[in-house]
Amino acid sequence: MKKLVILSWVLAISGITAAAYANYQVTQLNTMVTELRSQNQFNTMLEKNAPEFNDHIQKRISVFIDNERKKVAQAKFNKYKSASTSLSNEGKRIYGSEKARYTLVEFSDTECPYCKKFHDTPKQLVDASNGLVNWEWKHMPLGFHNPSALQASVAAECANDIGGNQAFWTFLQSVFDTTKGNGQGAGNLINLAMDLNLDTEAFAKCLKDPKHLEKVQADLQHAESIGVKSTPVTYIVDNKTGRQLKMKGMVKPVALVSAIQKLKKEADDVSSSESAKQEKKG
Repeated sequence: MKKLVILSWVLAISGITAAAYANYQVTQLNTMVTELRSQNQFNTMLEKNAPEFNDHIQKRISVFIDNERKKVAQAKFNKYKSASTSLSNEGKRIYGSEKARYTLVEFSDTECPYCKKFHDTPKQLVDASNGLVNWEWKHMPLGFHNPSALQASVAAECANDIGGNQAFWTFLQSVFDTTKGNGQGAGNLINLAMDLNLDTEAFAKCLKDPKHLEKVQADLQHAESIGVKSTPVTYIVDNKTGRQLKMKGMVKPVALVSAIQKLKKEADDVSSSESAKQEKKG
């Protein structure tokens, strides 16, 4: 009797389990059918609206690429945040405070390998000077580096026209970072402008404007008038006294600092001497 009862219970449990499993399978099958139907509906909708869908995806991709380009460009601009956005003398290309007592006037050529290696030195000094020193760029594209050097100089002036002083210095850095040097050039200069998020249409038009060539030629004439024949050449100028020192080549930061200290000492000595004379007169 007990065996019959146990057998009945086993059969009952087995039946319940089988029913439950069958129900689970039906549920799973229904889910799969629903998902398949939804997928088919989506595919049908996609086929009907393919042009609009592709256009939407393309726009999203373009927006993403544009935003990434802006981020990269901004990071490059941030490196030259000390370049004043408004200069009282628009003809000068100054990095740092216009009110700085000392100016590093550098005659440079973007195709000159030594200029490329030296380029970060004046910047480091200006950045560390707390407004005491600034840096003025003078174009000096050497003849044997042309036309690439001359084209880069004109392009930098166009960057200044379109994006201002900070764009000028940032563009110069991009040229130095990209060029192969010795007249081989930095490739497509319009692409460099695009990478900095500058108006490429205006930039391309600007490259044909003769006024920028005249600016570069004026710097070359200035260099010739003071006997500068190679690059880089840097004049360390005391804007308070007008005295200056000339340094040729890839000088080290410590040499520039020493030159500034020498100019300061000379100025202090002159000031002390004048004060002593005044005291005697008194």
